[in-house]
Formats: sequence, structure tokens, C-alpha cells
Amino acid sequence: AGGGRQIDQKTGKPLWERLPPPLGHKEILNWNQYYLPQPSCFMNRKLLGDKLYIDERYHMQMDFDLWLRISKDFEMIPINQILTANYRHGGAKTGRLDLRYRALAEKWTICLQYGGTEHATNEIERTLRGDIELIEKLRRVSQKKMIHPFVPLLKRLLRKYL
Repeated sequence: AGGGRQIDQKTGKPLWERLPPPLGHKEILNWNQYYLPQPSCFMNRKLLGDKLYIDERYHMQMDFDLWLRISKDFEMIPINQILTANYRHGGAKTGRLDLRYRALAEKWTICLQYGGTEHATNEIERTLRGDIELIEKLRRVSQKKMIHPFVPLLKRLLRKYL
């Protein structure tokens, strides 16, 4: 995995540039500190095999899930160079504010699966502090079947804020 650069499509100015950190399972699980620019990640096709595939149930966080599964069994090697650049624009999934809440719900579901209850609870609480609009939108998105595993944690935390 190499570094990436994101450029504002309207101004042409760089928004960020990131080089990869150590790429162990724990570092990837702490996604808030860094995320891997997906276009800068390369792997041997043999690695995917039968059990390592893109889980399309996740619309926004499928790469996060894949990196965690890979990092459990394989060494991920950081390349300390910018390998890709992409433009940030409103049509991209990651740039759409209306998908932000779905991305968070998927992230927390994955954190629960790979990091356990305490890790997922900490991730949810860190994001929810003082964001009532987010809490209301999460109530609506929590009706989706795929993200049900994190809903009990969300309900427990909502009682603290409401």
C-alpha cells in the first residue's frame, strides 16, 4: 500500500496527502487516524482466494473490511511514496454528505466484528459526542438489516445523550 493525494476538482489544490503508516491489523482497525487510499493498494490476485473478497453488503466501507481481513493473515507492506492522486467531487461516494451516516454505521459494524464491543463502543462514542443531527440520522439508518449488530451498542449510547 502506498500513499495518495486528493485534489479539489474545482480549485486544483491538494486537499491532503497521506503516506501509509505501519499496516498491522490494529493500526487499520483504528481507521480514524488514517485510511488507506484504495487506489494506492495493490495485491497479488492469489491472495484473495476463496475467502478474501470484496463484501458488497458494505456500500461505503467494503475496502475497510477487506483490509482488516487481509491484515489478520498477511503482512501488508507500506510503500513510502505517493502512488496515486484523485479528484474530490460531489459525485464520488466518499464525497457525498448524504452517505456519511451510512458509512459510519458500516464502519461501526465492522469495528464490532473485528475489534469487539469495547472498541466499537469507543468509536461510536467518539463520533457522537454532541452531534444530535447525527444521532437522529443514525436512528433512521439503523433500520437496515446488515448493520443490526451495532444497534444495541448505539441504543445504549443514545440513552446517555438523550
